Amino acid sequence: MPLIIYDTSGNEVWNSDNVSGGVVTTIKTYTAAQTDTLTFPAFPGRTAVIVNLGAYIATSGPNVSVDYSLGYPRVTVGTSVVPRQFAVVVY
Repeated sequence: MPLIIYDTSGNEVWNSDNVSGGVVTTIKTYTAAQTDTLTFPAFPGRTAVIVNLGAYIATSGPNVSVDYSLGYPRVTVGTSVVPRQFAVVVY
């Protein structure tokens, strides 16, 4: 059975039938003021992709970034002018 993720408008934004080897590691929602750091040490050397689940990210900067300075994916969520909702998929 596929995992299908929809945005708040009902549009399909991610479908496990259409990807190869990706793992959805988390699905998060943040208010504009919230910050966070998410680390994924179980996935050294892998690539993390932020999958937008909210239409509001497309019109404003989400202030979400990925870096690999620790040898594995780290996602940093900074403050924004809008709420954010996204999934982190690791390949």
